[in-house]
Amino acid sequence: MFGGHKTIAMVISIVWESYGVTVFIAHVACADLLRRAFNCEELNVTNLVTLCQITEVIGTCGIGHHAGRLPFVDYEGVGEKIDLRKFWHDHAPGDEGNNVFDWKALGQSNYSWLVNRPDVFPKFPAKVDANRVPSEDFTIGEKDAICNKPLDVLHALVPYLPARSYVMLISTCRQLRYHALTTLQPHARNIVISLVWPLPTRNEYNAASKDVRAIMASEDMAVSPVDAD
Repeated sequence: MFGGHKTIAMVISIVWESYGVTVFIAHVACADLLRRAFNCEELNVTNLVTLCQITEVIGTCGIGHHAGRLPFVDYEGVGEKIDLRKFWHDHAPGDEGNNVFDWKALGQSNYSWLVNRPDVFPKFPAKVDANRVPSEDFTIGEKDAICNKPLDVLHALVPYLPARSYVMLISTCRQLRYHALTTLQPHARNIVISLVWPLPTRNEYNAASKDVRAIMASEDMAVSPVDAD
């Protein structure tokens, strides 16, 4: 199910496990994230056809400890190497569909971040708050291997840094913090947008008020201001 519109009331009766497979179904927020991953956020026939072909192409989800896992996907070998099989409890023999997922154990595990998506999306005000920009005079040491270089060198370097490395770099001194809040703001904006996961989905963006949308981060580069705090 990929529609997920809150304004449409529907009653669904479904057996989750049957005939050796698990039904592929998602709540509104998860469906929105899935649709974003497949670039199918617009609700139209073409996108719905694409989404319905996922299990036709990849295969249906497994059962038991493999519930929700698509075949031929190397979950433990790529990305964050996530393995959720230990959180599934087997259902009783002959009692298909009553397998249980231990959400409490998940929340207490190293995977707790999976269910902690931020409820406050990044915002891009047009200008940086002047109170956040270092105003004290600061001198650069003669042995400073970075700050003594022309600013063009820094601009050439930072696009190659992942988010973690960039934050560590600009936290090393007031000079770099000053640049981070002024000349390097477009780069910071690009890092936030490249993360994708903290950005609002299309439905969440459209549901926000006009004033909030004016500063809310968006994957649409034309929407998000170039400079942001």
